[in-house]
Amino acid sequence: MTQHTFGIEIETHGVSITRVKSALERAGIRGCQVKPDGTPNVDAEIVLPPLGDCQVAFEYLQSVCTVLDQVGCQINRQCGLHVHVSNAELRDTTPAAFTGASIAHTETRGGFLATQNCATQHPQRSQVQALPTQKRAAVFYHATASHWTL
Repeated sequence: MTQHTFGIEIETHGVSITRVKSALERAGIRGCQVKPDGTPNVDAEIVLPPLGDCQVAFEYLQSVCTVLDQVGCQINRQCGLHVHVSNAELRDTTPAAFTGASIAHTETRGGFLATQNCATQHPQRSQVQALPTQKRAAVFYHATASHWTL
């Protein structure tokens, strides 16, 4: 089965970048970049490192969403949730190993880890597969954010 990596960006309202960064650090969550989005009424964008399609990635995303909820982040009509799916195959490693390495790389170097030894061609439409972790992530985000202000 072909494996691909993905990245998620979560936009929030109501809590400053500094407070979001501090809350993630206190919770021991590494690898997230918290920065301005530039959209009116969006106070912070939380950019997760590239992740593999695995339980480790889903639990990482869950922990990020839980901290955002606990610190009081809200969403409004200007906030978005962006999911980027790589078109290059993940090779020579497992999704869990890639996820751990990617989080560590982003934390220590500030940039994102590219998939190593990836296919260079774009997948054909018939090769595109369902990405269960991303679907679970979107459902979790929606459930967590359902009580946030819209």
